Amino acid sequence: MRKIAATGLATLAVVSAAVFGTAGAAHAVMTAAQNELSGVSCVSAKHCVAVGSSTNAKTGAGTALARIWNGTKWSAVAVRLPAGADDSVLLGVSCMSASYCVAIGAYAKSSGANAPTNAFAVTWKGTGWTAVTLPKPATGAPVTIPTSVSCAAAGKCLAIGMYGTVSGNPRPLAWSLAGTTWTDRKPPAPAGTQSALLTGVSCGSASFCVLAGEASGKASSSTLLDSWNGTSFALMKPAIPAGDALVVLSTVSCASATSCTALGSGISMTNPNSPPGLAERWNGKAWSAARLPAAASRLDLAGISCPTATRCVAAGANANRAAAMSYNGKAWTVTSVPAPAKGTIEVFHSVSCLSATVCVAVGQSGPANGSTSADLAGFWNGKSWKLVTTS
Repeated sequence: MRKIAATGLATLAVVSAAVFGTAGAAHAVMTAAQNELSGVSCVSAKHCVAVGSSTNAKTGAGTALARIWNGTKWSAVAVRLPAGADDSVLLGVSCMSASYCVAIGAYAKSSGANAPTNAFAVTWKGTGWTAVTLPKPATGAPVTIPTSVSCAAAGKCLAIGMYGTVSGNPRPLAWSLAGTTWTDRKPPAPAGTQSALLTGVSCGSASFCVLAGEASGKASSSTLLDSWNGTSFALMKPAIPAGDALVVLSTVSCASATSCTALGSGISMTNPNSPPGLAERWNGKAWSAARLPAAASRLDLAGISCPTATRCVAAGANANRAAAMSYNGKAWTVTSVPAPAKGTIEVFHSVSCLSATVCVAVGQSGPANGSTSADLAGFWNGKSWKLVTTS
């Protein structure tokens, strides 16, 4: 799932803007955002955890935030940060039960464009969060940023992200959790890669996770698609539709080790400036590709959740309004999301589904001038969306 937030973490903003370019549009529409939710994970209709950041509009410094849904309302829960964290954001969360969640984020010990950033994880055990700084790669790169996390069981998680410098050329990074110990890993990238970033991860089992992102070389970009078996990584081969030069995938969800769905776009050889939306499906042996309907051509789908092999919901944005799609096992359909009030922007950043009729999406809502924003949550009942602000 892609979850780089518009936050006060200056280095994060600089690096994410450089890395994502237009692909991160849904996360950049509100550059002066005060509150936003970047990730959500639900274990029941009465328990969801959402994470994000609250930004001081004057100083630009952010503070990581978390909210819990109890089936009736959202409540804020204080996040314990690593010692010395002055600027922080949570970007993704994965829950196994009401008493076990893992969220990942980034922090700096001072604000400013040149402040080094560190990755950290917080674990929820039902009553509060405990924080730990994630290991830095051996290179000692000053910028380390996680983007997503997926847990297959309590104490069995995989987080992904990047490391590098503010000037560019990020490299992919992953961390595996075994019990309470995090270990940094080096996911492989295609030959000739000069920079790469992982943006989505999903674990169909403790021994099967898929990591999706983008790699860039001297001449062009390409898919970064890896699998993780609990011990090691392997490059995966995406399906390339006829007429496409390459495929770029940004978000993925696995219902099991033999059923995953990734979303992104294919870069057409005949019309490279208008990449068609693409869905790739994993059957346990190989990936197959299918075009998204024309109605989805303007959607920036930031997250996907597939509770079963034949049911998925994707969420993101269409210009200044929240947008979503659903999959019924045969075809993708754009679902209607209530339009924001005049002069208001609403976007989704993440979605979590328990079934085809119970999904929660989160993001942000605020005036088009970007002066403020509030947490946004959307509830899908299989037929329609209901939007509420949570702050």
